[in-house]
Amino acid sequence: MIQKMKKITLLTLESYKQEMLDQLSELSVMHITVDRKKAGQGDAAQYIQKLDQIAKAQFLLEEFKKTDIPQKELPARECLAELLNCIAEAESLKKQLDELLKQKEKLAPWGDFDPASFQAVKKKGLFLKFWIIQAKAALTPPEGMVLQTIRTEAGNRYIMSIDREDSELPTAQEIKLPDVRYSDILKEIGKVEASLQQNREKAAALVCNKEALQEYAEEVRCKLDFANANLSMQSEQEIALLEGYIPVIRMDDFIAAVRKNGWAYLAEDPDPEDQNVPTYITKPKFLGLMDPLFDLVGIDPGYRENDVNAFFFIFFPIFFGMIIGDAGYGILFLLIALLCKKLFKGKKKAQVSINLFLMLSMFSLTWGWLNGNWFGISREYLPSFMRGIDFLANPQNSPLAQKLVVKTGLLKDGMTESQIAGMWGDLNNRIVQWFCFFLAAVHLSSARIFKFIVDIKEDWRAVGNLGWVCLLVANFFTAVNLIVFPGTFPTTFGYGAYIVGTLLLIITCKPQDFLNLPFSLIGSFTDVLSYIRLFAVGLAGTCIAVNFNNMGAMLVDGKTGISYVLMLIAMIVIVLFGHALNIALSFLSVLAHGVRLNTLEFSGHMGMQWTGIRYKPFAKFKNNKENLKNNNKEISK
Repeated sequence: MIQKMKKITLLTLESYKQEMLDQLSELSVMHITVDRKKAGQGDAAQYIQKLDQIAKAQFLLEEFKKTDIPQKELPARECLAELLNCIAEAESLKKQLDELLKQKEKLAPWGDFDPASFQAVKKKGLFLKFWIIQAKAALTPPEGMVLQTIRTEAGNRYIMSIDREDSELPTAQEIKLPDVRYSDILKEIGKVEASLQQNREKAAALVCNKEALQEYAEEVRCKLDFANANLSMQSEQEIALLEGYIPVIRMDDFIAAVRKNGWAYLAEDPDPEDQNVPTYITKPKFLGLMDPLFDLVGIDPGYRENDVNAFFFIFFPIFFGMIIGDAGYGILFLLIALLCKKLFKGKKKAQVSINLFLMLSMFSLTWGWLNGNWFGISREYLPSFMRGIDFLANPQNSPLAQKLVVKTGLLKDGMTESQIAGMWGDLNNRIVQWFCFFLAAVHLSSARIFKFIVDIKEDWRAVGNLGWVCLLVANFFTAVNLIVFPGTFPTTFGYGAYIVGTLLLIITCKPQDFLNLPFSLIGSFTDVLSYIRLFAVGLAGTCIAVNFNNMGAMLVDGKTGISYVLMLIAMIVIVLFGHALNIALSFLSVLAHGVRLNTLEFSGHMGMQWTGIRYKPFAKFKNNKENLKNNNKEISK
């Protein structure tokens, strides 16, 4: 749940403001309101510069995921200095290399010659020039000019001219060649490339210091927070004033510190128009599984919005499972997650992300298993226990599905055998579509019901949320009637839900919102329809897997001997590539569609805009790494 905040105005004597900041950083409860106009000035500027340097160093180390180069463990500051030297040296070497490559490109067509050998020609008063002309172009040299074709390639002729006068060669372009030998340039390029390789090895030897650099970055950020807090303090004669926010549940600790240090403070409820109130969410440990998702998307609920962790925890894994839609992929994800749990056993933050991936893998495995989807392999080649349930995977053999087609009118008298076969073949898709719309009704209605429960204590108009529930349920039946099972709209219940829902909305609608009501009604129907994307994206993934399997099978079909072996290898490559591509596209679909249904359609009915500021208490840096030395020194040293 989102914890209530108190806006705090804290006062102390001007001479004790540094001491107050030290004590507040030890206490770690107050989210300080930073003055944006002053932030980043003075000492804060050097910390920002230092963070930028650390970010560059970390980016460089990211190039070396795996390295066999012996590692060199250093204190974070020394490591940063070496990496910055590597970056500066590499930039200089790359500029040299670019210049040399340009000279090489100019000289390559002319071959290797010694420019000094031309001095004898020039001493005799002769003019030596180099030209480029199109191979098919007419060439008419001035009288007395001697021409020598050096090379003809890529449609151009490379010509050297000797003349007693400084004459021009019509239709040709004069080239000024570098005063250096081609072979010397190649040697210099080799030296620069060797220096670049040494530079890379020098940087790669520092990969073991990644965690030390990360911790150093945290230290600098804390010092930056301290500097900005100092800049944000207001001074009035002998009094220093600091503003911020503290969760109500942490006020006891704060008040104890106030009494101990002799500060003065004012605590008040934030103004309803205050947009700077941070959001502090407390939740059961299991709901923390969704934190990596919120961090990845970069969203936080506003202070006056609702905590929707529980809804994400329930529905997002279902969306993930339906979009991935393959039990084989689910098994693969599960194995990867279990391996990662072992590899990152001591890293608590990584374990949370891995646990989320484990849960999502289980949902993908479950949904794929129910539908009999295993790497796009046809059900007839699968063991019976992997073929899924007949209701979804093979409805024609399901008694429940047989009752369904009769009740919904899909099976009609006079249908041909091909029409009946087509109806049974499409029934799986219809069932999944029905489930998508059912999910929409449950998901969106839960948002409205939750909003009603939360808001009814303060505003009777919250009853309008129950009107939206009626409309969403009616929209579910309408969508099913139009798309899935035509002719099944429940006349009495459906029209009744529309009438009751519309009346409740009209009664509870605010006058300024009345003109937008018709558009909102239409929007609620499109919100329900939007959930069909779960079916469409899941079906697309299955089709991609099946088609890549078929492409591979076509390669080996009818082949024998060595041809069969070669085509078998090609088939494996194609199938593996296809499934890797399908998995990548599926993950993109999860972000584009699975996240969207929660953060747009659902959040729209919850009345959320995700404009929150994450609660970040002003805290002192705490170093727990043995290999990080001298961290008590000033950053500027």
